[in-house]
Amino acid sequence: MLTSEMQEISWNFTASGHGKGPMDGVGGTVKRKADSLVLHGYDISSAETFINKVSTDSSIKIWEVTSEEIQKCKLDMPEGASAVPQIMALH
Repeated sequence: MLTSEMQEISWNFTASGHGKGPMDGVGGTVKRKADSLVLHGYDISSAETFINKVSTDSSIKIWEVTSEEIQKCKLDMPEGASAVPQIMALH
């Protein structure tokens, strides 16, 4: 959950198709579980349903970050924060 008490947020860019470590395994596990649920007739039509269904019987913790929380964080960003020049070229 995003809160105003956060001191730092980071976003780590890595090239597609390259091993990214444990988070790739977690993402793959979550995706396989969702695919399996759909194949067995479950309808996953919202973020809330996805979280509830995929989190059942799992040690993986998932939570939704709402648009409202993102907008609040954007408003809390310091003035003058600038983008990293040519960030897309780093890929």
